Amino acid sequence: AKNVVYVQGTGLILPDKSYYDEKNESGKQLLAKYAEIAGRLLSMIGYKLDEAKEIVEHALAFDKSLVPIVKSSEEWADYTKVYNPMKFSEFINKSDNLDLKSLVVDLINDTPEKVIIEEPRYLDNLNQLVNDDTFENIKAWMMVKFLTSNASILDEEFRQTIGEYNLALSGAKELKNRTKYAYNFAAGIFSQVVGTYYGKKYFGEKAKEDVRSMVKKMISIYEQRLAKNTWLSEDTKKKAIVKLDKIVIKVGYPDKIDDIYSKFDINENDSLYDNVSRIRKIVTQNSLDQYHKPVDRTKWLMPGHMVNACYDPSRNDITFPAAILQAPFYSLEQTNSENFGGIGAVIAHEISHAFDNNGAQFDEYGNMNNWWTEEDYAKFKELNIKM
Repeated sequence: AKNVVYVQGTGLILPDKSYYDEKNESGKQLLAKYAEIAGRLLSMIGYKLDEAKEIVEHALAFDKSLVPIVKSSEEWADYTKVYNPMKFSEFINKSDNLDLKSLVVDLINDTPEKVIIEEPRYLDNLNQLVNDDTFENIKAWMMVKFLTSNASILDEEFRQTIGEYNLALSGAKELKNRTKYAYNFAAGIFSQVVGTYYGKKYFGEKAKEDVRSMVKKMISIYEQRLAKNTWLSEDTKKKAIVKLDKIVIKVGYPDKIDDIYSKFDINENDSLYDNVSRIRKIVTQNSLDQYHKPVDRTKWLMPGHMVNACYDPSRNDITFPAAILQAPFYSLEQTNSENFGGIGAVIAHEISHAFDNNGAQFDEYGNMNNWWTEEDYAKFKELNIKM
């Protein structure tokens, strides 16, 4: 499988477009708070109060223009609608004001045959969004978004200021102290390193093999039930079992830490912002470099210290980080019955995503590919609606 270019639009200031509904009073209050904090931050970097107010007004105007175009949470939940292949020759003609060809070619150092459009409404409205009349709004929006996104790593005064908006957004009563914030921030940047350390210390290789065995047993139960299924054809059953056999099982923590961490350049004499900026550039370039490499299904998308689990249909892999593999969900000290009654239920649930309304449309290698017979898929959709 080959990596491809995905094209996605930008998001809104608030977390979801439902916040912008006319009757959503919470959304109005949050946007007002954001405007207040953004204005204060701009004044802290040297803008006069009236200039700051005008910049924020322009930024909010552009944000408002995005509301009808961005996807809702419900739309994002339909994973298959993210995959909209388009010929590159068609894509580059979607804007009268942006050089879309250079944008892509310069980033990946190649000319792709196709790109995958995640949000078609963005392309359909690109000329309306980006033009001479909206340019001042776009500049203001970019400035405000950049400042609010980076304020917490400038200094403590900036962190406290943007923290007022973050508290309003989260509902928390107080900001994390500097030590806790520093740990969480560092653990986010060095997530796989921290996760692997956590996994080796609090989980270990013996538990790793035990849980892997549990996952394989659960997959075999799925295969047995598929074999006995009464409404699927033999062709579809066989392909479903092939998909189960090809699931990449990831338990605890990766065997090898990603090479990207060795590229991080930390200079203790530089500011936090300068160090983080360098790291972000390395991460971005690493992501772009993947275009010229085959898909690596061994890569972990969750760190070992995350209390969660997932099935990824685009990779056909299943991940159980070490942090969720703790008592009472799982322990080497517990009986098999206790472990299967705990983490076993989570394992079974995650496997089921391989055949839910989204996962069912991806094959054993994570490609969006219809492997069902026409009759079986029609029956599947009928049963899905009934559920």
